[in-house]
Amino acid sequence: MSGWGPRAFVAGTLGAILAHAAVDFVPALFQRGQVSAEVATVELIVLTMICARPFLLEKKRVERPDCKAACRVLLPPRTP
Repeated sequence: MSGWGPRAFVAGTLGAILAHAAVDFVPALFQRGQVSAEVATVELIVLTMICARPFLLEKKRVERPDCKAACRVLLPPRTP
């Protein structure tokens, strides 16, 4: 985690906890019979797409053709 301080670590951890809680909330309501299966499914699909966006943006940033070694933080270089 070079270049990342404790504040970034805490913010990332809290963000991951909140995202996980948001994704689990409506399916928990479905299990209790308070929402339909369709609502729970749509909510899961939408929140999964929203939560996947940061990973896809990081992947796009790392795979840039002008990327130097500093860009390869999370993903190894792609081999042909």
